[in-house]
Amino acid sequence: RQWFTIQDGALYVRTDKADGLDAIDATTGKLRWQSHEKFDAPGLDDLPLVADGIVYDHHGNHLYALDEKTGRRLWHQQISADRSFYPGRFYNGTFYIYSALFRQQPTHPYEFQERVQAFAARTGATLWTSPVGYKLLSDIPVTDGLIFTERNYQGVSKISALNASSGNARWQFTDSCSACTTISAVVSGKALY
Repeated sequence: RQWFTIQDGALYVRTDKADGLDAIDATTGKLRWQSHEKFDAPGLDDLPLVADGIVYDHHGNHLYALDEKTGRRLWHQQISADRSFYPGRFYNGTFYIYSALFRQQPTHPYEFQERVQAFAARTGATLWTSPVGYKLLSDIPVTDGLIFTERNYQGVSKISALNASSGNARWQFTDSCSACTTISAVVSGKALY
C-alpha cells in the first residue's frame, strides 16, 4: 500500500514498508528527495503537513520536521504518548498536534488520555501541553488565534476553544450528550457549527 498527498508542487509518498518519505516533483515526476527517517513499524496512514517551507511528518510518537526543499531533518521530538494523531495544524509559526496514551482501566476496556501540544515550528521546542482530555476538533484550522478542541474527560464532553499562544481555555461548551463524540464541525464567520 501507498499513502500520498500533493502540497506545494510536490507529491509526498510513503509505502507500508515504513522506509521513509519520498518527495516527487508533481510536474516532472523526478525524485526531489527521500527522507532517511526509518520507522520501527509499517502501517502509518497519516499524511505529512507542509507549511512555511517545512514538512511535518510523524510515526507513532516520533514527530519530525524536514526541510521542504532538501528533506534534511530540522528537528525531532519524541512525544510522551503511545501514538500521535493527525492532521496537525500550523498557525503563526507554531505546529499543533494531539497525542494519546492508551491506558487499561478497571471500569472500561480502555481509555485514551489525549492532549494537544504546541511546538515552535522552526526549532521543535515545546511551547505548551494541554491538560488530559483535549483533542483537535475535526479539520478546523486555527481561527482568530483559537484552536477548537473536543474534551472528553471523566464522562463529560465539552467543545472548547484554546488560546493558540498559551493553550489556556478561552471558553468551553458542555455538550448535552455526555457520551457523544463530535463527528464534524465547521467555523463560518464568528460561529462554530
